[in-house]
Amino acid sequence: ADFGFAKQIGVGKKTWTFCGTPEYVAPEVIMNKGHDFGADCWSLGILIFELLTGNPPFAGSDPIKIYTMVLHGIERVDFPKKIGKRPDDLIRRLCKLNPVERLGNKKNGIIDIKKHKDPAQAEGGVQGPESQWDLSVPATTMCQTCALLGFSVSKKCVKCKEARAAVVIRVGDAYCRNCFRDSFVHKFRAMLGKTRVIFPGEKVKLKDENMTFALKCIKKKHVVDTRQQEHIYSEKNILQQTNSAFIIRLFRTFRDNKYVYMLLEVCLGGELWTVLRDMVYFEEPTARFCIGCVLEAFDYLHTMGTVYRDLKPENLLLDAEGYVKMADFGFAKQIGVGKKTWTFCGTPEYVAPEVIMNKGHDFGADCWSLGILIFELLTGNPPFAGSDPIKIYTMVLHGIERVDFPKKIGKRPDDLIRRLCKWFQGFNWKGLRSHQLLSPLRRELKGPTDHSNFDVFPPETEDPPDEQSGWDKDF
Repeated sequence: ADFGFAKQIGVGKKTWTFCGTPEYVAPEVIMNKGHDFGADCWSLGILIFELLTGNPPFAGSDPIKIYTMVLHGIERVDFPKKIGKRPDDLIRRLCKLNPVERLGNKKNGIIDIKKHKDPAQAEGGVQGPESQWDLSVPATTMCQTCALLGFSVSKKCVKCKEARAAVVIRVGDAYCRNCFRDSFVHKFRAMLGKTRVIFPGEKVKLKDENMTFALKCIKKKHVVDTRQQEHIYSEKNILQQTNSAFIIRLFRTFRDNKYVYMLLEVCLGGELWTVLRDMVYFEEPTARFCIGCVLEAFDYLHTMGTVYRDLKPENLLLDAEGYVKMADFGFAKQIGVGKKTWTFCGTPEYVAPEVIMNKGHDFGADCWSLGILIFELLTGNPPFAGSDPIKIYTMVLHGIERVDFPKKIGKRPDDLIRRLCKWFQGFNWKGLRSHQLLSPLRRELKGPTDHSNFDVFPPETEDPPDEQSGWDKDF
């Protein structure tokens, strides 16, 4: 009974929806590696354990701690002696960390479970300790945080310089900024005139015109491998529909055999995160100006029925006048007014409690992240921080009331962060909307090709393989 989480996916297909009871949810669901029938095989093993002992192997009052135990695997569980050798072996085979190795998720399907033999009779006897399924990319190529629970683009913390992983439990692998260059590469290239000759560079400059653009280049092969097609299209479609001075503008898209491209408005002021890193923290007037720009963007998006879900300093860019523009709409989703969505996504430090608890979330998730952003701009660090995403989630669930606010945060921003109100009394909203208000973050530029405000990364030496499945036909 109760088929609320059931879904038709077809044979050989996967789905990425985060759902299930914590005690029974499979590791690949938590890690968003994409899951198939193997998730049911895992939960079958958990059910057998509970029927034979009265309790599931992974249990507790805190879902986050349960997820941590699940990711450690069934091998860490002490099996009571009341579980015989045969069910012991069956449970361990059903609860392999690697779903491909699970009994019931191989070529013969459920038949293998029905024909499960006594381990003493099985060829080769009882299986030795299972080889641990590596749920992350090799640690040699990734930072420690990304290797543990890294999903999506992340940032370096202002003070400790460590990578801050962003969770995207919906689109597959993701990486901190250093690891990001080796995988899903978003970089600038140059386009000359009408010939559209593309080569490594910093910006796009139209020939004989004093105008520059940013070209976002996305590896098609990686998009297919991680099944991100839907999310790339979502970003494209949302940006094509937006027309706000506080949101980066998408001019057009195109493609070739290796990449899909988004020709974007260039923001020569650089990333807000880079400025924050250099200044350590902002004074109240500067932070208020930045938040004012973000609020204008949110007002526009929420009126359109779009929830952003990825607010953080590195997704905010500065134009030539020092105004903040929202970028990177990979997590944005049109949900409509009064509706909710259940996708687990966002950066741990910024994710709202209802997202973690899978209660369904709406525009309120953006309001939560706005409070977190205000705190980080005023102090240099978010209120919930650490190297372990699971511990961060636990702090988030405990709430903002447990956070000690530094004295540098005045009473009004303290109140705004706690209640989101009052801080903007007397703020010049009309001047902000008309771009007549002088930005405290405006930096002098030598011209439309000055990219000195951006970090420089070494270019890739190898081209990605061709990908011609046709998923990008509308680019």
